[in-house]
Amino acid sequence: MVETAPEPIYLLGVLRPAQCRAARALLNWSQIELAERAGIQVLALRRFETGRTDPRASTRDKIEKALADAGIELLEADAQVGVKLHQGRSHD
Repeated sequence: MVETAPEPIYLLGVLRPAQCRAARALLNWSQIELAERAGIQVLALRRFETGRTDPRASTRDKIEKALADAGIELLEADAQVGVKLHQGRSHD
């Protein structure tokens, strides 16, 4: 029998790996681009997005700030999470 790791439990308002991937897709950014804009290591971002690790709060804050600066809003309602891109914000 193969054991799988339990799904991490995230607090309300905390960036999740799927939200990060979705935000990058909306912005058409690579992992390298987001890592550079956030000032973090690409490996740290890859590990977070694949669910291998839960980054330090400071790392997550840097990712969230880079995304917010580009116009991304994290959405959370009931049991659903997502992201929204505010038009008119620079994300090039």
